[in-house]
Amino acid sequence: MKTVNFLLCVLIILSYFSCSEESKIQEQYKDLIIRANDEMLNKGNLDFADEVFATNYGNRGPVYVKEMMSEKRTAFPDIHVSIDLLVAEGNMISWRRTNTGTHEGEFMGVPATGKKIKWRDMVVSRIVNKKIVEEWGVSNFGEKIRQPSTNTGTGAEKDIEAIKEVADRIAKALNENNPKMTMDLYSDNAIMIPYGKQAIIGKEAIRVRNLYREGSVYNVTYPVEDIRLFGEWALMIGALKGTWKKDAETDIITVNNWSINILHRQPDNSWKMTYNMFNKND
Repeated sequence: MKTVNFLLCVLIILSYFSCSEESKIQEQYKDLIIRANDEMLNKGNLDFADEVFATNYGNRGPVYVKEMMSEKRTAFPDIHVSIDLLVAEGNMISWRRTNTGTHEGEFMGVPATGKKIKWRDMVVSRIVNKKIVEEWGVSNFGEKIRQPSTNTGTGAEKDIEAIKEVADRIAKALNENNPKMTMDLYSDNAIMIPYGKQAIIGKEAIRVRNLYREGSVYNVTYPVEDIRLFGEWALMIGALKGTWKKDAETDIITVNNWSINILHRQPDNSWKMTYNMFNKND
């Protein structure tokens, strides 16, 4: 009995240090994102890219990043950026950047307008060995520069309602154990990042991953905390809440999964998820 108790204590201690180490690494990753933006965009230190980007980033490595940052600083000589949202899951960091500056040169295909504008980027970075190896992102720059009135009209309200319907269908598909309804929520090239797992890329791969849910009994809702529109893209943050019972042999589990979703407007004006990242169950 003493041996069993000793082993349990060892496992608890190891688990504690493992979680602490993971948390420490994630804080380092967050700091890396903040420093990279500050050094390269606010201070103009483009060589900092050599320290934080992998040689295979964008197939060209840090050189590619320097070109992008140089283009941005040339178009906005007075640019200032701040990072106002950081969420870490494993080696994936989701973050939001607010940019402000005067548009004095061509940027993203838009000729100089002389306007002082503010826009946001939502980015997901994958980090390996303290280097950024891959990123996905959306921006509302095009919307802000072409439509300075921003998303406040009837069209935006309709988009927000349509996105809320996506959230409702997430819960409905689970409660009705309807895999087809679930998969209809994703675009063909969607990316799912479960907590602590590798990215699952493509609608078919996501379908295969979700096979374990068959026969499960869900009683959940998906209340939305925030929706932000970026032209043809949208950010939705919410949490799946309720209960889940995998099968007759398992106990009922309380569900509280927070997730970050990036959605893209389809040709028929519907919205589908292109990126889905969620944390472990609290």
